[in-house]
Amino acid sequence: MNAADLTPDALAKLEAKLLAELETVRKVRALLVEHQIHTGPAAPAPTPPLVAFAAPAAPPPPPVPPQKSYEEILAESLREMAPEGFVIGTLKDTMRKKRKGGLQGEEERAKQDIGRLIRQGRVEVVRSSIGRIGNTYRYLPTAEELAAKAAAEAANATTSAENPAPSAAKPGADAANGHPPPASASTNAQSA
Repeated sequence: MNAADLTPDALAKLEAKLLAELETVRKVRALLVEHQIHTGPAAPAPTPPLVAFAAPAAPPPPPVPPQKSYEEILAESLREMAPEGFVIGTLKDTMRKKRKGGLQGEEERAKQDIGRLIRQGRVEVVRSSIGRIGNTYRYLPTAEELAAKAAAEAANATTSAENPAPSAAKPGADAANGHPPPASASTNAQSA
């Protein structure tokens, strides 16, 4: 155990584990004593010398990122929807992919939230249709989301302007490395 492992929870777990092991040892000892009473005293088994073994320190488990809330997954999924519109099934599929364990009973909640977002003016009905697929919706991003998107695009534009793409090779240049062909080839052609 190292200093990083010394948390109250880890110490409580270790204490519980050791107490359980101690209880097991006491039960085995009681069974041994009971067996010796019925069969007669036996010579005590030699006890091995106690040697302190250093247990190899196990690497700590990787930190598990916290599960995103339903509202965060809904907001991310809505931002990813196509601007020309989406159906409720596409939104649910995107949300399922984002949540590791699936939606778990939240299938109907997505439809209710779309209704709430329509009333708030954040989603609009593009095409109303009855049937299995249902209505087509469009997500209307907020002003803050539009400003953040514009800032991200501006940052990407400046990054691409600072690192321009390599220019095309000059005519007659070696296509593999952009160098002109060796001069000896042209002089041999002129002398002949």
